Amino acid sequence: MKHIACALLALIPAFAAPVTVDTTKSGAPISKYIYGQFIEHLGRCIYGGIWAEMLEDRKFYFPVNGEAPAWEMYTPSKRSFDGEGHPYELLTRSPWMVVGPKSGVKMVKAGAYVGEHTPEVTKAGLMQERLALRPGREYVGRVVLAGSGAVSVSLVWGGGATMRQTVVIPAVTGEYAKYPVRFRAGGSTDNGRLEIVAAGTVRVGTASLMPADNIYGWRADTVALLKELNSPVYRWPGGNFVSGYNWRDGIGDMDRRPPREESGVEGD
Repeated sequence: MKHIACALLALIPAFAAPVTVDTTKSGAPISKYIYGQFIEHLGRCIYGGIWAEMLEDRKFYFPVNGEAPAWEMYTPSKRSFDGEGHPYELLTRSPWMVVGPKSGVKMVKAGAYVGEHTPEVTKAGLMQERLALRPGREYVGRVVLAGSGAVSVSLVWGGGATMRQTVVIPAVTGEYAKYPVRFRAGGSTDNGRLEIVAAGTVRVGTASLMPADNIYGWRADTVALLKELNSPVYRWPGGNFVSGYNWRDGIGDMDRRPPREESGVEGD
């Protein structure tokens, strides 16, 4: 041990000055914002966690072809930050199913609203399930549409004819426009669905659905828990997500921002 101590002392520069600490004086306070928490795009931390959006692939990154299942189980590595090998679901294809004949929906690239393509629906519809709904709770959203004819947007919480609420858009215009929708669920389910059904030919640019009590798009219940945690600052995004993210993609109209694959695997 004596030889090790001597070796360590030899590493200290000969010109190192002694340090004096005056315990009777205090310096400027350290900002509480130096310390905090950071959040990453892992699993359901952001999508389904902090962010209140209830729809998956709302900008149709994946082509709508009616094939199921949209989710597959993924087994990560044994590393702790990968989940220690516990399997979880990944979205691998479009979660939007076709209402009516599959031939009634096709993907068009020319004049796509956002991304590479937009679904064009002719006397058919789009449907997304696996929505958790609670009775008496309100949900707000919007659909971006272009085309002709009436469109019905329904929130469904059961199999009966009365277990749904429908907003009818009587006449869609030829140019893309945003149409707001608002619902009040009449029952409780973990497998509710949103339906967008066209009487004519309509292009669905994008859709959105959130609990009405969202706070600028954040889940109110999650915000309440974050307040209890009482961290002075939350840094987001964290991890490898930042290395592949262009800040310009996060400004401007939210519905026009480019879609990206939401795999939940860090580094994708």
